[in-house]
Amino acid sequence: MRSRGIGLATVLVLAGAVGCSGGDDPVVHTAEQSYDVTEPVTTVLLDARMASVTVDAADGPVTVTETLRYSGTKPTVSHQIADGALQLTETGCGGARLRCDVDYRIRVPARTALRVTTTAGAVTVRGLAGQLVVSSDAGAINGQVLTADRATVSTRAGAAKLQFAEPPAQVEATSELGAIEVRLPGDRSYAVNVSTKAGGSDVSVDQDAASAHKITVKTTVGAVRVAPNTPN
Repeated sequence: MRSRGIGLATVLVLAGAVGCSGGDDPVVHTAEQSYDVTEPVTTVLLDARMASVTVDAADGPVTVTETLRYSGTKPTVSHQIADGALQLTETGCGGARLRCDVDYRIRVPARTALRVTTTAGAVTVRGLAGQLVVSSDAGAINGQVLTADRATVSTRAGAAKLQFAEPPAQVEATSELGAIEVRLPGDRSYAVNVSTKAGGSDVSVDQDAASAHKITVKTTVGAVRVAPNTPN
């Protein structure tokens, strides 16, 4: 789907190789498309079934590259923009049980808000300053050099690691099965609330219950760590 304000840059389809064990493995095809968004975008919303997602802060307009890998029917993807929000959607291959996934590589201005929801797949976010919300049923979440004021991440099965270059006002990180690590600037005190039912906890930042910087980390099974950034 193409929408007003979205320019399609390239479309590339490649055939993958057949498995080497007598040709019994299905052929994996690859299709790639890239596009940029010419209209102003304040928020990116991504809802995917099976996808890995990488989002980087960068100057210029929002750009998206989608790499589709599939053995049968091609994954269904769409994109549209309305009221400053870019909506990206991946809904699978129509019930096919063969290879069917999408790799999203997205570049956005740093102040862009981001909301990502995936059923399965890793999510990596680098350099963002806008509000961050990430939810995954199964997959690791990794945030690097963040300057976001607020961040909320949750995963049912998978580790989460968030590293902030500036002190956030509020962080909420939860996991049912997986360790969580939050790295923060060491020149501030934080109001930290951590809990885990099965796993150790290590909080080494300065703490002050009255701090304006609220950090909440909860796991059911998995270690918890809240620590200062390591020196470069």
